Amino acid sequence: MLTFTRKSGQSVVIQVAGHPPLTVTFLGSRPGKCQLAFDGPQEYHILREELTFRDSVATESIAFAASSLNRATTTPRIAAICAS
Repeated sequence: MLTFTRKSGQSVVIQVAGHPPLTVTFLGSRPGKCQLAFDGPQEYHILREELTFRDSVATESIAFAASSLNRATTTPRIAAICAS
């Protein structure tokens, strides 16, 4: 499980040993929702996503688990996440 905090427009690069990097970019948010772009190999499978607001500037903290699946081509993916 990884947890990281970024503001809208910022990215984080995740590198798992033996696998290509995965870039997660925060595209923006509104109350209860955050839009993320995933750019990397499809071997990463997002198992769980969680959105929490930590302060008044709407910094998002996204926790997710990535597992290694079969190798595939690199394709940008967009995901909308709803707060629970």
